[in-house]
Order: sequence, then structure tokens, then C-alpha cells
Amino acid sequence: MRCRRKPSPSGSRPTWKKKTFTKWVNAHLARAACRVGDLYSDLRDGFVLTRLLEVLSGETLPRPTRGRMRIHSLENVDKALQFLKEQRVHLENVGSHDIVDGNHRLTLGLIWTIILRFQVAPGYQDRGQPRDALGQGRAAALVPDEDGGVRAWG
Repeated sequence: MRCRRKPSPSGSRPTWKKKTFTKWVNAHLARAACRVGDLYSDLRDGFVLTRLLEVLSGETLPRPTRGRMRIHSLENVDKALQFLKEQRVHLENVGSHDIVDGNHRLTLGLIWTIILRFQVAPGYQDRGQPRDALGQGRAAALVPDEDGGVRAWG
């Protein structure tokens, strides 16, 4: 007798990714007294994305353009994406219009790329071996914990 797995609901994977990435973003934005409620809609105008990158990098980015029109949001997100390119972050098929339009898949991909660049990458040494906080050589990964947050695993 073969056991069959019950198919998971189609929305379950994006839901836990969204929750996990939202908690990661909020953990870092807490230093700037800022918070994200809905990851997809709150990144659309570029203000929160710019603030997140400032907190993570310790650098000051160009001030976001004031305004509520689509062109202002496109300009703000484009400034953030340009900063990532200057940091040598490779963005595959992600444009400012994708984030402004609230594309779920590409927004999650952007946040994952930011996590890799600003959380995982600083732990790598010249030989390409990741190091944990104690300098022990072992692979680091982010996994969701029981509370829906993120913890390092490695």
C-alpha cells in the first residue's frame, strides 16, 4: 500500500514566505522605528524599501520623492534598486515596476536577495566558506521558527 501525501493548499507556501520575510524586515526596521504590515503593499511606494536598505547598509540613500502618483513610486523604488546594483547585488528580472505593481513572486525574490546580501554574505570569508558568529565554519541558512519568525540554522 502506497501512502499518498495530501496536497497542500496552493497558497500555503507563499503565505509562510511572506510571514517569514515580513518578520525579518520588521526586525531590522525596528531600529528605524518603522514597521511593515503587508509586505507587498508597503514596499510599493519605495519609502520602506529605502529605509530598510539604509538600516541594513548603514549608508544614507537619496531621499525618496514625495508624492503619491505611480511615477513617484517608480522613481523611489528605482533609487533603491540602483543602490543595490551599486552594492554589486545581482537582480535578475526585477524592475521598479514589478515592486510598484505588487508582484508577489518578485517582491519575495527581492527580499530574499537582500537577505542574502546583507545577512548571509557578510559571514563569508575569502575562501567562500560561511562562518557563524563564533567563527566556526558551517553553512548558514534562514529557517522559520515555531513563532513564524526567522532563525539561523547551520
